[in-house]
Amino acid sequence: VLLIDGKQLFGHVPLYLNLLTGNSISDLITQAGMLDEQLIQQVAVKHSSGIRVLPSPNSAAEAQGIRPESLYSVIQNLQKIFPNIVIDGGNALNDISVTYMDSSEKILLVLSPDLAAMRDIRQFIDISATLSYPIEKLLFILNMVGRKSDIRKEEIEHTLKIKFFGEIPADEDMALSSLNEGIPI
Repeated sequence: VLLIDGKQLFGHVPLYLNLLTGNSISDLITQAGMLDEQLIQQVAVKHSSGIRVLPSPNSAAEAQGIRPESLYSVIQNLQKIFPNIVIDGGNALNDISVTYMDSSEKILLVLSPDLAAMRDIRQFIDISATLSYPIEKLLFILNMVGRKSDIRKEEIEHTLKIKFFGEIPADEDMALSSLNEGIPI
């Protein structure tokens, strides 16, 4: 499994996993036309869980150097080595995030049970249609389930005409502890 921090700026995946590295996807972008498995394995940091992690760029200058066509080439090479790739694409929609989504089999959309998130998901579903993504490519995850003031799951599904693929319970203590200790839940 490879976990990619797909945010161009402000990526936190290595921080959340308690990984210290100077490596980033930028190291592969600069070699996009000449990638081999050895270089990829050197750049992708191994986590104690056994997964490999490919951090986001270390600076704004590195991030600005990423072009969609080079990123797409890198992803194609990564897919030859890693049968399972998970990309944390954040919540920005730009050429880079669309490149990640274009090359993905599925897109997991995590939403909290509130009106703002529902509006955002509705817009994303509409944008997905303009990008010619079939609705089956989208998997919906309901986050922070179990708080009393939230909109009910059934109401969200009915309003958005979706079905949830999974749920993440609301457990702020466990989530904060996990983030602060760098140990995934």
